[in-house]
Amino acid sequence: MQGEAMGKSVIEQSNAGRVVVAGRDAMSAAHARAEELLAKALALRERISRDFWDLGRVLVLLRDEKMHVPLGYDRFDAMVDARLGLPRTLAWKLISVAEGLPRTDAARLGQERAYAVVALARIIPEVESPTELLGREDIIAGVPLAEASLRDLQSAVRAARPKVVSTLAKRQAARELKALLKTAQDRLAPLGIPRARTAIAGEEVVVRLPLDLARRLFGRS
Repeated sequence: MQGEAMGKSVIEQSNAGRVVVAGRDAMSAAHARAEELLAKALALRERISRDFWDLGRVLVLLRDEKMHVPLGYDRFDAMVDARLGLPRTLAWKLISVAEGLPRTDAARLGQERAYAVVALARIIPEVESPTELLGREDIIAGVPLAEASLRDLQSAVRAARPKVVSTLAKRQAARELKALLKTAQDRLAPLGIPRARTAIAGEEVVVRLPLDLARRLFGRS
């Protein structure tokens, strides 16, 4: 029995050792893969004006395969910043182009126009992919989108974005309402009305009184 126990122990230790070795091999392979992709990305970065789509595609692989992990980075962005020296906004633009357009279409448009088409496709609700937009002539004054200038494309993106109204007058009005509410709460507090029971709803100041407090304040004595 003792011999059997010792035999099992040896086998278990051997299996554990194989697991550790396999884990190390996997990490080494992942590390090598990450370095390979980064080397390719660095080479493409030198030719970014021509090979921007290919660089975006390599960035997609680095992100999807979580290659920052075997290299010791806590985030994909941190790896891109440290190892490639790419601004994060540019990296995500390149990724969006590589994911949104075929290589041939992206190359025909060029980096900035390709990104503008992708951005426009994200905004227009009925469009499923940027490729759908390229032949449309109803967005920029009868010109097929694939032939539009960068300026026209960027103008179309701005026009398609939902308008966010944040004027000085509206901000001032909001500040005045906040001050009015605070004054009302301060004056009602001595009556025992909790601040949370007083609020502005549309064009009204609403005061909600607990029933027992209303009886105390307004009930017959």
